[in-house]
Amino acid sequence: MSLLRTRRILVLDDDEAQRDVLSEILGLEGAEVLNATTWEEAARLLSDGADLVLMDLHGVDADRLMRHLRATGSAPKVLLVSGDATLRQQAERLQVDRWLAKPYDVDQLLDAVKDLLAPAEGGPEHPSP
Repeated sequence: MSLLRTRRILVLDDDEAQRDVLSEILGLEGAEVLNATTWEEAARLLSDGADLVLMDLHGVDADRLMRHLRATGSAPKVLLVSGDATLRQQAERLQVDRWLAKPYDVDQLLDAVKDLLAPAEGGPEHPSP
């Protein structure tokens, strides 16, 4: 059984095609996938809980979402993906659990997601190489 079978993952990306691809990949692994285009939509969806937020840095107000997560005590893991050259600095500033630089392949994405959702002794909370 896949580690993702019982997990809720919120995909936050302003690019519809990218959201669809990520949703398909995660859904095929058994995850329940929620999709959001804006941080406000993400905040609303997160009120029902999620295990992981996978968000693209480009076009998304990551600062506002991270402040919302901290203010509400929500505790989903956060995986930041981006092709932005300042990704490492942004990830450190936002204090996300992990980051993944574009372009990445499906295996890298799934490994990062599964590491973050693994039982406590499992996943590293350090950035991807």
